[in-house]
Amino acid sequence: MREIKFRCWDKKNKEFVPYFELTCNGSIFFGSEEQSDKDFDIQQFTGLLDKNGKECFEGDLVKLLDYDKQLEVYFCEDCASFRAKLNGYGNNESLSNEFEVIGNIYENPNLIKTL
Repeated sequence: MREIKFRCWDKKNKEFVPYFELTCNGSIFFGSEEQSDKDFDIQQFTGLLDKNGKECFEGDLVKLLDYDKQLEVYFCEDCASFRAKLNGYGNNESLSNEFEVIGNIYENPNLIKTL
């Protein structure tokens, strides 16, 4: 069974929030203070580790070892699974192949331009 965990990107301060609470209805809390979800992006852990043992989350940028492109990880509603896509092209690659996390869409926006 895969571990259920999330990470939270603070759009205002442009950093991942180290500690937060996410309720069943999607509310975000820091301590006892509820936050506006429009100021934060929540990303789920895929349950997968890359070739170096690094956790892979939605929004991560990955390099598939058998594919010559860098891809963005997202949750595919139609497939009910985490997939990887080439930015702007709708490619839909499985993450079952060996891959490496090379960054994410927030901290490494320069990598998105090369996708």
